[in-house]
This record gives sequence, structure tokens and C-alpha cells, in this order.
Amino acid sequence: MLLAGRLLMGAGFAAFGLWNIGNHPALTELMRARRIPVPGIAAAIGIATQLCGGVLLAAGLWTTFAVLALIAFVVAATLVAHVPIGSDPEQRRGNIIACLMNVIVVGGLLAYAW
Repeated sequence: MLLAGRLLMGAGFAAFGLWNIGNHPALTELMRARRIPVPGIAAAIGIATQLCGGVLLAAGLWTTFAVLALIAFVVAATLVAHVPIGSDPEQRRGNIIACLMNVIVVGGLLAYAW
């Protein structure tokens, strides 16, 4: 079961990383709008973390490092893109759901940390 979970979580992060390569301009603009320093580089670091961390987790290599990097990514992405403060009610609802899902993802990742 742990192997299946590790493969699914790792592959999921890697798939999002691949998808976000094409999303880099939009992610950069989001980060620029949120006043993140050097938004293009920050977006690239996030994408690399998703992709590399996901592959490492799925492969069972440097698992603790991969998990901690992915947790840092999820927390940062939540703070940048999903904080439900100041948005209209429908956006707030979507962001609350995204925050809760990310809490669940972090909990799942912690199962593989040690």
C-alpha cells in the first residue's frame, strides 16, 4: 500500500510539473501580481520542485528530501495562490477547498517522510 501511494503521489506531482512547464507564463504573472520577488525564477523553482520531487518520490530515491521539498512547495503554493482572504465569495469557496486539499496532501506526504 505504501508503495502504491508513493507511486501515485510522486506521479501526480511530476505530471503537474510537466503541465506547469507550459503554464510558466501564467504562473509568472500570478506571482508578479502577488508581488513575489523574481517571479519567473520563483515559478521555475516551483515547477522544478514538482517535477523532480515527484520523480524522486515515485522512484523511492531520497524520499525524505523529496517529501520535504514537496511540502515546502505545497505550503508556498497555498500561500501564493489559494489564501481565501479578500476574494469574492465564489473564489473564496474555491480557495478554501484548495487549502483543505493541500492540508490533506501535506498529511499524505508526511507518511513518507521517515
